[in-house]
Amino acid sequence: AIRSFDAGREVRFSTYAAQCVSNRIRSEVRKALSPRQAPLRNYVTISPEEEDGVGLPQGENPEATFIRKEDRQLRSCRMKSLLSRREWLVLEEFLKGASYQEISEHLCISPKAVDNAMQRVRRKLQAV
Repeated sequence: AIRSFDAGREVRFSTYAAQCVSNRIRSEVRKALSPRQAPLRNYVTISPEEEDGVGLPQGENPEATFIRKEDRQLRSCRMKSLLSRREWLVLEEFLKGASYQEISEHLCISPKAVDNAMQRVRRKLQAV
């Protein structure tokens, strides 16, 4: 709001800033609810390290926790069977929050190869 505010206009900065913030929040919510973001909204960890040390969610019984963990393992095995080794490694790094550039440096491949692998991952996982 500060960068784009025009002091020559007859609008107070506080009114202008409030509208900018409101528009940005609306935009981010719309983007988060878009169909393209569905995989991130339905995120399930595939990393066993993230599951260790996590207690039971409040009010959940051990049986439900065991079933959920077993379901995750089955999903992980199914995904591994669908994806090549490179695709799996790229997906793991991507889910850890690494950028395409960081993934390419870590796996010693080009950023384009990372992009191609992610496209194949998306295509294969959407078909399931």
